[in-house]
Amino acid sequence: MAVVNDWNLNPTDLARYKVLILPNTACLDEAQAAAVKQFVHNGGGLVASLDASLFDVFGNPRNNFALADVFGVDYRGLPEATVAKKEDIDINFAKSIGPDYWEKRQNVFDFKQDTGSLLNQGRMKTYVGEDVVTFKGPAVRVAVKGKDAKVIGTLQAKGVLGAASFPGVVTNAYGKGRVVSLPADSTPRITSTPILISVCVWPTPFVGRRPRPSRSRSMRPCACTPTWFAKRKTADSV
Repeated sequence: MAVVNDWNLNPTDLARYKVLILPNTACLDEAQAAAVKQFVHNGGGLVASLDASLFDVFGNPRNNFALADVFGVDYRGLPEATVAKKEDIDINFAKSIGPDYWEKRQNVFDFKQDTGSLLNQGRMKTYVGEDVVTFKGPAVRVAVKGKDAKVIGTLQAKGVLGAASFPGVVTNAYGKGRVVSLPADSTPRITSTPILISVCVWPTPFVGRRPRPSRSRSMRPCACTPTWFAKRKTADSV
């Protein structure tokens, strides 16, 4: 796996890789987004998370992902992620908790995977399977679009009565390429968590329509890019 810089997001440099990972790579300009689209359309694999391409190079928010068609989803804002009201808990328990108790319980979700999907393999099958597990971290709501987009994992705000579930992992086909989109924060453990090992391996074998390899070490070279943004100075950028 190689880490690439923002200036490497061009057709020539991306052509060296089979899979591109955009972990919360929020800021992309139009040329970079176009290069990623071309890369996937030509057969590259893509794994992207949270707000990848949701901002321009200066950090200004877009109304939708620049790569919405590639992801197979549209941006729908932030999810409801608050827990039960303070008066809903036991009064004795309320007296014993610290002042940061409620803050720590923001952005906590129940995650459930589709056991018939690519996620249910390896450690994900062993430790998650059909169970509902807790995910803690930022997330965005998305709406699936396109005939090839498929939800294989869902998130639901934990402790919020009547909260609706929303896509947590989405697969899509774009041109000759395959895409996995995670509308949640994956950056801290991009190379270690079971869920990310599963989704990072999946796009690679489908490049060129080849059969799935039996072991993850058969992955072809991957590229991972961090988030960068430019600062505006008067009419110019630096």
